[in-house]
Formats: sequence, structure tokens, C-alpha cells
Amino acid sequence: MLLLALVQAVFATGQHELYQLPLGFRHNGDDPDDDVIAVVEGWGVYDALADPEHARQLLRRIDACEDLETAEGLLRFRRADGRLAVPEDVDVRSVGVEQSNSSLVFGSELVLKVFRRLEPGINPELELLHFLTSREFPNIAPLRGWYEYDGRSFAATLGIAQEFLPDATDGWEMALEQIATDPEGLLERLGSLGTVTAEMHSVLASDSNDAAFVPRSEQRGALAPDRDDRRGDRAHLRAPARRRAPGADRRPRAGRARAPGPALGLSTGGHVIRTHGDFHLGQTLYTPRGWVIIDFEGEPARPLPERRQKRSPLRDVASMLRSFAYAASALEIQREQPAPPTSRSARATPSLSITSGPSTPPSCPAVPPRSPTCSPCSSSRRRSTSSSTRSTTGPTG
Repeated sequence: MLLLALVQAVFATGQHELYQLPLGFRHNGDDPDDDVIAVVEGWGVYDALADPEHARQLLRRIDACEDLETAEGLLRFRRADGRLAVPEDVDVRSVGVEQSNSSLVFGSELVLKVFRRLEPGINPELELLHFLTSREFPNIAPLRGWYEYDGRSFAATLGIAQEFLPDATDGWEMALEQIATDPEGLLERLGSLGTVTAEMHSVLASDSNDAAFVPRSEQRGALAPDRDDRRGDRAHLRAPARRRAPGADRRPRAGRARAPGPALGLSTGGHVIRTHGDFHLGQTLYTPRGWVIIDFEGEPARPLPERRQKRSPLRDVASMLRSFAYAASALEIQREQPAPPTSRSARATPSLSITSGPSTPPSCPAVPPRSPTCSPCSSSRRRSTSSSTRSTTGPTG
């Protein structure tokens, strides 16, 4: 049996955090394994995502667009467009990298990202992926489905399914390799990334009807660094992670950039729009068809409402430019190789230009059930509890 538990952890400081725990149950002693985390009344409890059949069950429910009633709300499963067409016995494997979420790859077709730490409201990744997929933006792993919880005390995105890209290369790792072997070729590729970035911003600025996406006139301070950014520029260089599965949740520290420092109150006279929000080389893939941009959650350390704010697209540009500089430093720090000098013609930074969106937005299929009108529930709406944890559970089979 698969049980989706939404557990609230309450800390002594009064703060609380919400987590999704997909749990599997089997009779204690049946197929004993080290993954059992507890034994309750003769039943062994374990992480359901470690069981391929439970993972397939989640995907089947997305494909069937099921609604499951729980004691306190509704579990809603939806596919974006068309059947998922995944075999019943499809191979399932986890993405074995450091990450805050759990990602599972189904054969060579799909990847399912299960959000572990939840916040009330629609997750920006679902919101932005649905928007870009519906407008046929080619430089993403298209959204294929999602599942969510809609309850009396809160609503939240629980997971998303995307197309898997088996022939993709991690953009950060490719940059480190090519800096040393073909810096001129890397600059040419980074120039094409600038084109893709401009096209992404143009699409995100193209809807004049959807309140969550309609561009707004920029106010002074749109380029001001956020409070956390004012602590100074830090090159978050750590040991490189293992190769990440394309399309899966990947949040490598190497290459992550924050908006640069002291330029408070800057304005460009343009518009603020929805942006990527955590844009660096580690959030890109390079494929035979060109660059693919991934991980639209925004900066994970920031609250969800802040990640959904409209900002100047120059923030994305600044973060990516800083990531280029980090790549050169990482080559020396992580691989102990000096960054090679480039020719005079290659010394200019690749252009990451921004263009205006089309005057007439493309047509769009129906938005997700909680998108984009789902506003985050305030903490005052949550029921109080005196215990250290509280859970809302929904059996799925």
C-alpha cells in the first residue's frame, strides 16, 4: 500500500515546516530490507519511492487524471497533454545526487520530481513549466503532468513529471571540460545560450491577460540585490557532484550565482516579468538540439511568494554572467587546471540580450487546477497543534 503523508514539523521556536512523505507498507518479515524506517503493529514502513511499483503507481494516477478524496482535502493528479505512454513494467531508477527533492527516471521517457519540503501555493516550477510548455517554447524539458493537494488548511504542489532527455549533457560540466579543451568553441556555445535566454524572457513577457505573467512597468530598485545578496559576492564552489540525469531535479552549488552586489536602486526603464530566478550553468543542459533550461523553482532558500515575484530579467542575465566567471575559477580550484588565455576576438563576454515579447500572446490550453490563481495560504489558516508533528494522509492504493 502507498500512503502520501503530509507532515508538519513544529519547532521549539514556533516555526514549522511542511514535508511530503510517500510511505510504503509491508508485513514485517516480508522481503526484509534495510529500507524499513519503522515497524507499526506488524507492518514495516519504508520510503515508497524506493519501491519501483509505488513510483509507477504515482505515474499511472497522473496518466489517469485521478482525484482522491482524503479526510481533509483532495489529492489531484493531472497530465498536461496526451497520454504518458509509459509501459506498465517500465524501469524506474532514482537520481542519485544531492538534492532537496526526490527524482525518479522512468525508462528513457519521463522523470518525476517529488517535492519533499512543501510551501502553501503553486510551485513556480509547475507554473512556469506549464506556461512555457503550453506556448511550445522548445528549450525546456516539457511538462507532462503533476499532482497536488487541495485541502481545507492549505494547497500545495506535490510533484511534476517532465520529458526525460537521455542525450543531454550538464551545462556546468560541459563548460568545465570545454574551457580547458576548446575555449573558443565554448564562447560560441555560450553566445547561443544568450539567444535562448532572450527567447525565454520574450515568451515569459508575452501574456497580457494572465495576472501572474503580465509584465509590469519597472519600479526603481528592481535590480537592487535582495537582503541575502548584500552579504557580499560568494563563489559557491564545492566538489563537483556526480553526473546528473537530464531533466531531473538538479541544484548544483558549483556555478550558482547571486545577483551582484552594491548597485542599489538601479532601474533600466523596462518591465518586470516572471523570470527563472536561479539561473546559472548548473540549471542548463546541452543537447543535440541546443540548450535546454531546467529547474524553474527559483532560489530554494527563499519563500515561495518571493520566488513568484516579477523581477527584471537582467537578474537572470547577471546570475548567468557570474556563473561564467565561477566556471573559470572552478577549473583552477576543483580540477587544479589553469584557465587558458583566449584570443582577443574571444575575450568579449558572450551576449545575453533581452528582447521584448510578442504583442499578441500565443494560444494556451487550460491552466493547471491551482495555477496561477492559487495564492499561498497564510499561516494563520493552519490549524494549531501541540504535538511535534501533524500529518494529513491520503492512501493511494
